[in-house]
Amino acid sequence: QKPSLPLSLCGAMVKKEKHLLERVTLLGSQTGDRLEVPAGITLAEARERVESSWSWPARRLLFFASDGAWIWDEAQPLFGGSWIVGRAPWPVTVVLRLLSANAKTVSHPVPVCIPAGVLATAKGARVALGRSLGMAPELFEQLRFEAGETTPLEDDENLEVAKLKAMICRFRPAAQRMMLELLRMRVLWTMGKKRQRPPPQEAWLAPISEGGAPCECLRTLQAAVRRVESEAGDLIFNATEDAYRWRVELKKPAQAEWIEMLCTFPAGYPAEPVRLEGSFQMDGREVEISSLRPESWSPQNTVYCALGEVVDFIMLYTVRSEARIPGPRIPRLPLS
Repeated sequence: QKPSLPLSLCGAMVKKEKHLLERVTLLGSQTGDRLEVPAGITLAEARERVESSWSWPARRLLFFASDGAWIWDEAQPLFGGSWIVGRAPWPVTVVLRLLSANAKTVSHPVPVCIPAGVLATAKGARVALGRSLGMAPELFEQLRFEAGETTPLEDDENLEVAKLKAMICRFRPAAQRMMLELLRMRVLWTMGKKRQRPPPQEAWLAPISEGGAPCECLRTLQAAVRRVESEAGDLIFNATEDAYRWRVELKKPAQAEWIEMLCTFPAGYPAEPVRLEGSFQMDGREVEISSLRPESWSPQNTVYCALGEVVDFIMLYTVRSEARIPGPRIPRLPLS
């Protein structure tokens, strides 16, 4: 005689089977969200329930059975067990606005796709653009275009809810100026060492070529500024993981020694000066590079003006040492 199951266990099994017949569990893909709905509900009705409960746009929802089969019939009823709910990729057209020679604006549409399972935010579209171009998304800012005007678009703006299938991206002002200065190192560094103010920005403004495709020009531009070296070989900029932070190597004037420092371009650049961090030794004395900064700063100055202060200090220190003048003191020489 086979052993019989306890009545309490039998009752629990019947109750569980009855629950499976009465309820359906919807599982959110990649989020872990759970939603129980009545068994027999149609796919169209389940779509509405998910949208109202999870704030997921109904039109982007994809439903899959537990075996991975895609459910597409809106009239199909859902019975017992678990069903997986995901979100389809969201296509966005990003219009790149770039400055070319003569400060002309060039617009170039770039189709991108926000991955499935990710909220279709403005930041997500900007990240997808950066991935497509092979550039750091932090270099760009996004805008919306409506009523003939452009307005800022917040990172967390939901493009699906706002029904936006297109947005504008352009270089942030600090990123634009930073890349221009690095590309014009040959001229600007020579002027910085001579303590000369650089010419107006319009004189050296040409971040992209008029001839080639803007995206190809941007990729070339990105490759060009990963490592930038001066013509004399006395100044090197090396990129870091932070798009606005660079590892700088500066050769001491008339010496074989090198100084290493970190250079950060702030968000308000060039209205705000660059920040130089690091230290070096001069006759046994440790000199903080952050203390060597121009007495006055204007948006016309470049990063090479700040680096010129370091060169000036070393040269002035050397002259004082050779003449046996007590010191040293940190100079505060105005830029001419």
